[in-house]
Amino acid sequence: MARNPLAADLALFPARLKALLVAVFLTGVTTFMLMPFLAVSLTRSGLSIGQAGTCVAVLLFGQQGLGHVVGILVDRYGTQRILTVGLLLRVAAFVGLMSVNGFGALLVVCALIGAGGCLVTLPIRVEFIQQDPAIRQRSLALRGAAVNGAAILGPPLGTVLLAADFRWVCVAAMSTQIAVLTLLSRRSLRTGEHAGQRHGGLPSTDRDAGQDPRPSVVALLRDRRTVTLLLVAFTFWFSYSQLNTTVALATITATGSEAILSALFVANAAIVLTLEYPVIRGLSARRPSSYLLRLGMIAMSLAFAVLAAGVSIWVLAIFIVAFSAAEIFYSSSVDDVIGRIAPAQGGGRYIGVFSLGDAAGSVAGSAAGSALFALADTGGFTHAYWLAVAALVGAATVLFVIGEQRRPHLSKVEVQV
Repeated sequence: MARNPLAADLALFPARLKALLVAVFLTGVTTFMLMPFLAVSLTRSGLSIGQAGTCVAVLLFGQQGLGHVVGILVDRYGTQRILTVGLLLRVAAFVGLMSVNGFGALLVVCALIGAGGCLVTLPIRVEFIQQDPAIRQRSLALRGAAVNGAAILGPPLGTVLLAADFRWVCVAAMSTQIAVLTLLSRRSLRTGEHAGQRHGGLPSTDRDAGQDPRPSVVALLRDRRTVTLLLVAFTFWFSYSQLNTTVALATITATGSEAILSALFVANAAIVLTLEYPVIRGLSARRPSSYLLRLGMIAMSLAFAVLAAGVSIWVLAIFIVAFSAAEIFYSSSVDDVIGRIAPAQGGGRYIGVFSLGDAAGSVAGSAAGSALFALADTGGFTHAYWLAVAALVGAATVLFVIGEQRRPHLSKVEVQV
């Protein structure tokens, strides 16, 4: 009897990696259980809409904008210590969220939740990149599945708890953080467990010879590969953020239905959850991660080009399929590409630089993208905006391809075991 592929892969994963997959799911449930209802709950506590929005913005900035600082801490103190600090900080912040009042206090609490989130997510990302290349891309695909599973479970769970009291949402969030802390403490990363992986460093077989072990940000930005990937990361998250902003606005305007907008989000999470692991598992055996990353960028470009035909139910259906394909190919491949060019040590700092690119793309896509879309909408040129986004993603793809051609091609991961 043939063994289930998922079970076969999990049997190859070290215990720490399995624990990290569970941690990704549980922390994701916490995020998706809280974030859709946070602004509403803050306004119910007496804050104005503007104050509630500021709190949410500070939280989101903390989650993404502190990446480089956290990366330096990871390199110095190791992933487990930083994870522990982040989880404890989030537990304390959730206690504050359900017990304090007033704009100033709640702003501080939201900042702590965001900072704690960065202290958790970035070390986990570093540890995934540290994995043996033979299992790394499969583990990244499972990480994506865990995130999307949480995206499906979190909002309805938050709805049920919010119906009772917002404090129950906070209690559940605290409980998941404590559960993750307990799990990862029991499965702590032992020094030397994986050769060449100390304090965020990458495996010695997966690095460039003679590279500065802990390069500065300036040194990293002098590397053409790093700059190219930063542009790709910025562009991807600029376009990805449109789903929550301009695409959402266009959908409501064109269809007049919030249910259709909700269906888009559910369809996106369901497609990625269902297909990411089997698709990446099959393709990674035959194609390098750089090739899959290009496919993801091309799919994202096509998704927005489709919208130029006019927003309708059928166009949105095609859009979300292409958008989900982009997420599958990109999210499962970008960290594997980064892992192959990251320095031998200082991996946390390196990932931190890319987290800044992600954050910049998200902020620019949400703020500048929405402003540009409003201008296009006023002039009746929304189709031109979609084409502009598609062209931006296409240009980033071309830059990445050129960068690949100017250096030795990334070798294919051998995953036949």
